[in-house]
This record gives sequence, C-alpha cells and structure tokens, in this order.
Amino acid sequence: MVMLPQHAYEERPPTTQPGRRLVTDPATGRTWQIWEADTARIPGARGARCLIFDAQDVIRRVWLVPDDWRAMTDEGLLRLMRAR
Repeated sequence: MVMLPQHAYEERPPTTQPGRRLVTDPATGRTWQIWEADTARIPGARGARCLIFDAQDVIRRVWLVPDDWRAMTDEGLLRLMRAR
C-alpha cells in the first residue's frame, strides 16, 4: 500500500470521468475513485492491467481484474479490493 501526503490530493476532488466509478465504503466513509489502467509497458508490473482504487489518503492496485468489473456492485468492488 502506498501512502501519499494529504497535499497530493487537495487540488483534485473526486470526479466521475468516463470509465471510472466512485464508490463510498459504508464501513469507513472513504470514497474511492476506481479505474482500469493499462500496465503492459510498465516495468515491474504484475500484469498487463490493474484496477486502481484511489482515495484521498491512499491508493491501492488490484492485479486480478475481472472482465466485468464495471458491472460489479459497489459492495463487490470493495470486496475485490479488500481481497487483494
């Protein structure tokens, strides 16, 4: 898990962009912006793609990306992130 300083996010509030999902975790109140990244050409990547879960104070990557992740429920995406 990579922790970024608070100031790294203060200038960009969560937004919904094409191909991205916003999910709020009811247990923590944390809002995650989720999107798929092409990592095929990134040295050291664990796969050709990953899901990025980006919150105000933390970023997580999930390397086993289900093809239907965009159709998953919010709860399903949160479970996927926690199972990594």
